[in-house]
Amino acid sequence: MKLKALCGAMILLGIFSNPVFGDTIQQTPLPKPVMTQTQEMFWYNLIDRNSDYTGPVVFNQTNHLSGFISASLNVQTKRSSYASDSQNDKGSTSLSITNPELYYDSQVNPWALAHVALSYNNDFNNSSNFGQMDMFFTEANVTLQNFTQGGNLWSKIGMQYLNFGADHSDLFTNPVTFDLYQTNAPAATIGFVNVDGFYGDAFAYNGVPYGSPATDTSGQPSPQVADNSNNIHGYGLDLGYIYGTSTNGFNLVVDYLADLNTTLMMHWNNFSNKLTPTKQIPGDAVDAYYHIGPWAFDASYVAALSSYDSSQYKFNGQGAKPAAYALEADYNFGTTHPQSFALGFQQTRDMLGMSAFGGGIAMPKTRIDFTWFYTIVNNMNLNFEIQNNQDYRKSDSMLTKGTTTAGTGNSYNYFGVGYKLIF
Repeated sequence: MKLKALCGAMILLGIFSNPVFGDTIQQTPLPKPVMTQTQEMFWYNLIDRNSDYTGPVVFNQTNHLSGFISASLNVQTKRSSYASDSQNDKGSTSLSITNPELYYDSQVNPWALAHVALSYNNDFNNSSNFGQMDMFFTEANVTLQNFTQGGNLWSKIGMQYLNFGADHSDLFTNPVTFDLYQTNAPAATIGFVNVDGFYGDAFAYNGVPYGSPATDTSGQPSPQVADNSNNIHGYGLDLGYIYGTSTNGFNLVVDYLADLNTTLMMHWNNFSNKLTPTKQIPGDAVDAYYHIGPWAFDASYVAALSSYDSSQYKFNGQGAKPAAYALEADYNFGTTHPQSFALGFQQTRDMLGMSAFGGGIAMPKTRIDFTWFYTIVNNMNLNFEIQNNQDYRKSDSMLTKGTTTAGTGNSYNYFGVGYKLIF
C-alpha cells in the first residue's frame, strides 16, 4: 500500500507539465479527448488508490506478475501496551516477515483488466481462522475501462479495497486514519474521470447486517463480511479533484461510507468483543495532498457521523464516536539511490482500547512517527522508523459490553529497521 501511494505520487510529480491534460483537450479535434498511455496509467492508479500494490500496470503486455517480500527487526521500550514503569517491563525485540504478497494482472482485452492479490496476513475471509495468519486472496476483481479510446467511465466488480479514504503516506507504519478507513469487500463500483480534474465513483456491497445478524456454528456473530447476508447493506460515494504540474500538484478527495462497522478495524474490534452491530454508523473521510518539488504534504481525516449505542462502545459516559486525523510532511531526494524522509503527527478520538485490524498494540491517543527510506538497489528499499505513542489520559475510560478499559497516560517508544524487496 505504501509503495502504491509513492508510485502515484511519483507519477503525479512527473507526467504533468500543464494543468491536468489541459493541452490535450485544447489541441484535439475529437469530441472525446484521447489519453496517452502515461495519462491512462495515472488515472488507473488514482481510481484504484487503495488496491494492493501492483506496480505500474503494463497496458501493452497481456500478463504481469509482481509482489513484495519484507522483513523487519523491531525494538519496543515496553513489552505490553502503555505498561507502567512499576510493572518492571523491560521491553521486547522481534524479527518478523511482514505480510509477503503476490499480485497477478492480466489485460484480457483493451477494455478488461483482471487483478488477483494473494497475501500471507491476518485472514478476515475465513470464519474458522478469522484474524489468524493465513494465505488467502485479498483481491480478485475485473476492472472495465479504456481511457485511451475516449471512455471516461470505468467499473470494477469483485473482491476489492473500496475507495473510502486515501493513503499517500511514506511512513512505514500505517497512519491511524488508514487503520480506521481501510475496507475490503466483494463489491460493484462504477465511476468516472474527467480531463478537467474531477473524478468520482459509487459502490455497493453486502456489508454487515445489523440488529439480528447471521451466526457461526458457535453462536457468535459471524465474522465474514462476504457471506453473512444475501442483502446489500453497504454503499459509499467518492468524489475528488486533482490539479498538477511538473513542479507542484494538489489532490482533494471526500468520501462517504454507509457503515463504519464494515471497515476492517471496526469489524475486527466488534468480533473480538463479541458485539452485534445494532445500527449502521455512517462515516466520512477527507484527504488533501499537495506536493511542490521534492516536498509533499498530506492531511487526512476519517470519522463516524453518529455515535455507537452506549451499551456497545461508551467513551467517558457517552456513546463513542470514533475519529482520527493524520498530518505528514515528506521529503524525497536522490537519483542513483532515491531516499525519502517522512514525519507524521496523528491523533485519535473515542478509540481507547481499540486495536488495528489483527490485534496488537492498542490505538494511541497521539503518535509521532519518523521514517527514512533508502533505495539500496533498484526495487530494494531499506527503512528505519522511530515512533512515540501516547496513551489516553488516566481520566478517560471506554466501556465495551460491560468491560471497562481505562487510559494510563503512559507512552511507549518503538524502533524498527527493515527491508522491502519488490518484484
